[in-house]
Amino acid sequence: FVLAGGTLAGAINGGTGSNTLQLDDTANTVTVTGTNSGTATGTGGFSNINGAITGGSSTDDFVLAGGTLAGAINGGTGSDSITQADGANTWDISTANAGDVTDIGSFSGIENLTGGTGADTFNIASGATLTGDITGGTGTDSITQADGANTWDISGSNAGDVTDIGSFSGIENLTGGTGDDTFNIASGATLTGDITGG
Repeated sequence: FVLAGGTLAGAINGGTGSNTLQLDDTANTVTVTGTNSGTATGTGGFSNINGAITGGSSTDDFVLAGGTLAGAINGGTGSDSITQADGANTWDISTANAGDVTDIGSFSGIENLTGGTGADTFNIASGATLTGDITGGTGTDSITQADGANTWDISGSNAGDVTDIGSFSGIENLTGGTGDDTFNIASGATLTGDITGG
């Protein structure tokens, strides 16, 4: 199913087989509320979309609100985000702006990640990068850097930046990897959790 400048008042039902949804080149919000189902800008909703959901050339926001997606989320171009509404989630960033997270098959072309009300763990693999930001949400959240030499700058309350990502906030625990990790705590900055050097 491809949205190319039009809108659909009714719902999209993929039926059986492997079904995909391509969003229009506008700002889109996709909310996954059930199994391979939810709402998407330009439609009356979708169901049985078990293949990839792909964003357009603008900003695409994907929200996992109690639902699951068997397929992948591809942000397309633009500055795109995934938000996990709640629960305990594990995010594995494995390449540039790509990886996987609890409740979906995988993601790519996603610059910004936001956790929910539970404990979120963000694992940055060797060589992986994220050009945007990691936001932990509420709960006790963690970032782990797999290896390499990393510089962590804690500049606010549970916030700052680290090698390979844009910035982080709402992150209570930081863990380094196999290389040399440097943790810089700015004046007035705090971390309510733990620092583990690796």
